[in-house]
Amino acid sequence: MLKNICKLLDKLAREEFKEWEGPEDPTKLEVKSLIIIPTKANIDIDEPRTLSIYAPKELTKASGVKTVIMSDCSDIKIVFSGTKRLVMYLELNLKPHPKDPNIYYNFFKIRGRELGKQAYISCKLGNQEANTLVVVKKPTIRKKGKKGGFISDIKEKYESNPTQRVMYEKGIINIYVKFPGVIRYFSSGLKEIEQRGESRVMLAELIGETFCKTLANR
Repeated sequence: MLKNICKLLDKLAREEFKEWEGPEDPTKLEVKSLIIIPTKANIDIDEPRTLSIYAPKELTKASGVKTVIMSDCSDIKIVFSGTKRLVMYLELNLKPHPKDPNIYYNFFKIRGRELGKQAYISCKLGNQEANTLVVVKKPTIRKKGKKGGFISDIKEKYESNPTQRVMYEKGIINIYVKFPGVIRYFSSGLKEIEQRGESRVMLAELIGETFCKTLANR
């Protein structure tokens, strides 16, 4: 049971990291005009890919914050915000970058439906336009290795007087079974979950707590 839980959590974490890509550090960018990052993107078929838009504050003062994004290929479309609907045209408002108020940004997703197709994704703001080339390619086949995932194991810890009931460390969720309020659910260790429903409920609570906390901090 624990192995299956680890696999599910690892899958959820990887999907979350893949779906959400926050704004880049503006100190690594030179934003003197409207730009799209990356300037060229290879995407897997039917897999969403995030593109980011950046503009200097001066441009937004002169032209506003509403950008117009377009694709020139019907097989590579823009994902409409908050849905799975694919569109050829999207209006998107820029907002101040959390690390640099002199830079405005936002991001959107694209999806390709046919292998080998390519498209220019354009973004317009005022009299400026930025473009990026997107190509749908075969996914890279990675060799299986021994390296563990985001969640590789769930272990019981019998440390006396623990200061916390659960902790994530290097891919492992450690459950401190002697922690007050926890010990009565795992008097014989984590194997209690095989016989007791209340132990399974407590395990779910502990895993959910550390999983969400760790994910939020990454």
